[in-house]
Amino acid sequence: MFNLDGVIWDSALHAVADNKDTGEVYYRLPDISDVSIDISADTKDSVDKDGALIKRSYTAKAAAVTLTNTHLVLGAYAGTTGSKKIMVDTAGETEAPKMLLVDPSKADFDLPDEPVTGTVSVTPIYKDGGTGKSFTLSDGEADENTKFQLAAKKITFPTKVKDNAEIVQLLIKYEYKCKDTVIIENHANKFPKTVRLTIVGLYCDPCEKDVLRLGYIVFPSFQPSPETTIAMKNDSTFDYKGDAQSDYCARKKRLFYMVFPKDDVQADED
Repeated sequence: MFNLDGVIWDSALHAVADNKDTGEVYYRLPDISDVSIDISADTKDSVDKDGALIKRSYTAKAAAVTLTNTHLVLGAYAGTTGSKKIMVDTAGETEAPKMLLVDPSKADFDLPDEPVTGTVSVTPIYKDGGTGKSFTLSDGEADENTKFQLAAKKITFPTKVKDNAEIVQLLIKYEYKCKDTVIIENHANKFPKTVRLTIVGLYCDPCEKDVLRLGYIVFPSFQPSPETTIAMKNDSTFDYKGDAQSDYCARKKRLFYMVFPKDDVQADED
């Protein structure tokens, strides 16, 4: 009999959110750390006339879960918004923005894409990095200072821009029909669905320290939190959190359970 009692967690590995009934995987957090399960309870106290505690009864338990993935995972982030990761692979299915900084000394510029009608803007950028008033689209030819011409993908700038020493760049902004893109939407009125969350980690028996086994923590009914932070820097991480819910319709009202199979031994790497 595998009578495990002492457990030393070595590391967390990954986590999977799926549908408890169908097994459909919604998303995976592939490289996790700093897993924390904070269990709290509500209480009801019986006291005497002086307020001294006679009996404390616990009425309800809750488990809050937090973990960190080494990088932003789009599928998991979409799950926290209450939407799905949208993968577009057909030209013309979606419009994507594009911004280009170009040399103002040239008279014209060829866009790499066919712009969506009405989305092209051209704006001067000055030496201090600030922007000036955007040029307007001309019905005919470009003028000297304020109007640019657009013919298919070719932009002709106002003719005196190249002679203005104060203008160091031109910002061209437009939208185009995009193929092969991923879209993540965060709606104000959509929230994450309940999932089954399984966290996988490595552990050892204190009396068998050199044998690492895989252990599993399963939350049958887990509610992800929509409260997240996205940091646009190369050392940023993705914090994932939520709350275990009672598995209300099951015979056992479990918040979570842990499983430690004896035969699930981590193989040594060559």
